[in-house]
Amino acid sequence: FSAFFFLMLRRPPRSTLFPYTTLFRSIRALQTFPNITLTGFDRFDTTNRFHGGEIGFAGEINSGRFSLGIAGKVAMGNMRQILNIDGILSENGLTVPGNLLTKPSNIGRQTNDSFAVIPEVTIDLGYRPTNRLKFAVGYTFIHLNRVLRPGSSIDLGVDLNQNLARPAPQTRATDFYMHGLSASAELKF
Repeated sequence: FSAFFFLMLRRPPRSTLFPYTTLFRSIRALQTFPNITLTGFDRFDTTNRFHGGEIGFAGEINSGRFSLGIAGKVAMGNMRQILNIDGILSENGLTVPGNLLTKPSNIGRQTNDSFAVIPEVTIDLGYRPTNRLKFAVGYTFIHLNRVLRPGSSIDLGVDLNQNLARPAPQTRATDFYMHGLSASAELKF
């Protein structure tokens, strides 16, 4: 049995401005109408940028030619949520801001900073047919607890006359789950 404990602060490499975790999603709806020169689109872009540190553990149990590896870590820090809403409507060469789900009341950029926790668990099962060769399969689960998504950013309460300032920008954070499978082969020289 072997195990180790680690503490790490992740930051972007010097050659880039992107942080540790970035999640970008976009929804774009384009409407065209036959026999009418009317075209419009609604666009909802969300970006989630995480900056923080992580702490965790890793261990491996060996029994004969088989091994079981388990690792867990949790990252804590700031999640910057960015929402960009845009839309236009064009008719006979005249373009105005806003379309069906985007109006002057919600077009623009919204940002929000909140504390986020990102746990991660990895399990690997290995088989070593020889002392120099090892095969392994693994599963990873990651949970992001403060993620802004385009679908939850759309306000369906549309006021075509703009008397109630609707649609309004929606910045509701949701949970995001990631599952990963891995396979590996290791050859020692």
